Amino acid sequence: MSDRTLPSIARYRLLLSSLLALVASATAHAQTPLEIDPARSEVGFAATQMGVTVKGGFSEWSADIQLDTETPANSSARVVVQTASIDTGHGDTDKEVKRKNWLAVEQFPTAVFESSTVERVDAQQWRAEGSLRIRDRSEPVTVEFTMEDVNGSRHIKGGFTIQRATFNVGGGAWGDFDVVANDVRIQFSLYGATP
Repeated sequence: MSDRTLPSIARYRLLLSSLLALVASATAHAQTPLEIDPARSEVGFAATQMGVTVKGGFSEWSADIQLDTETPANSSARVVVQTASIDTGHGDTDKEVKRKNWLAVEQFPTAVFESSTVERVDAQQWRAEGSLRIRDRSEPVTVEFTMEDVNGSRHIKGGFTIQRATFNVGGGAWGDFDVVANDVRIQFSLYGATP
């Protein structure tokens, strides 16, 4: 082996090490999930019944959210809600919406959102396209949300509107939109440590 070969091998090894380190760093950055603080976070909804806004939420849910601020296309989100954990603040209403004409929680215990694409609109505004499954129906939805980092805490807040009839929610006698409006606003506010 000539003396001129040794520097070439050294340069090759250095280049390979640098590439591996770069790939490992990028992968780790893109796959860092948000460690959500459930005590400060919430997933809820707002509907209109007889012209009055009714708000509620879910006490049991999980979220796997990975937002890559450097390469937004690497971001992803998956949220799973336990439908039986619905809380409207009224016991009779909670019992009703768990039944088969509404969420049918025994047959469909979870509602799931999973992103297909995530994009960063500006410094704080983001948009996720994906599918939402409620009961036995999956439909495409667009989720607009903001992300803000303040004092080591990351806050993600947003929402979207669905039509309950699209998901066969509130059938039978409850199908009259003059009684319960078709539009339902889904809202979320999530807090976690800045990655």
